[in-house]
Amino acid sequence: MKTYVYATGGKGGVGKSLMSMLFADYLAMTKDVLLIDTDMTNSDCYAVYKNGKQSNIECKVQQLRSEDTSGQVDVSGLMATFDDDRECVVVDAPAGDTVLLSNAGGAIAEMCAEYKAKSTIAWMVDSADRTGVNALNAAIEQIKSVDLILLIRNYKTSSDFDFFENSKTIEKIKALGNVRIIDLPKVASRITQRIRIDRASFAQMCSTDTPVGDRVEARRIRALMHRTLENVGL
Repeated sequence: MKTYVYATGGKGGVGKSLMSMLFADYLAMTKDVLLIDTDMTNSDCYAVYKNGKQSNIECKVQQLRSEDTSGQVDVSGLMATFDDDRECVVVDAPAGDTVLLSNAGGAIAEMCAEYKAKSTIAWMVDSADRTGVNALNAAIEQIKSVDLILLIRNYKTSSDFDFFENSKTIEKIKALGNVRIIDLPKVASRITQRIRIDRASFAQMCSTDTPVGDRVEARRIRALMHRTLENVGL
């Protein structure tokens, strides 16, 4: 294993699955990728990549979170995401994994160090929403030792990130030497519908079988995000 990416955000609906697909699509340009979908009821990543749709991206569904009735955190699901037989692992984390990360997130950096793999935590942030930032504040002490922390502003609903920009939590985190802030631009609804309804991957949407308008937009987003991820050293 050379690269491990854990995509989270402290809550649902912040674009983790879309970003996980973009991570996998980017890394698959040069490597074989294992994409782990941890949503046991609405497995969007798995629906797109199941049955070997793309030869160098394997996707499987795997439970990650597990807390018993006393509130104790079971880290076995997290530990099972590390696979030394794969060049790259991308984890599409479940909503509400803050308890897991704030208690055992340090295992990500430690396990990757053992495997001599680059560790990345991608934290999605929605506009004008405190939940993701508050969750990051709770988890940062555990996850700050990874090689790269990507704070990803998702422009899906708005461009108002004043709370993010003025947050003391973000100010403190930006002072760490391993933090980069990038943007996920607003993606046209025609593209998100193709992912959600047609279960199309970015590779499929960029092919000549896709209507020209959708194809051009998919290529734009794909090229932009590939360039961004390359620039931050992923």
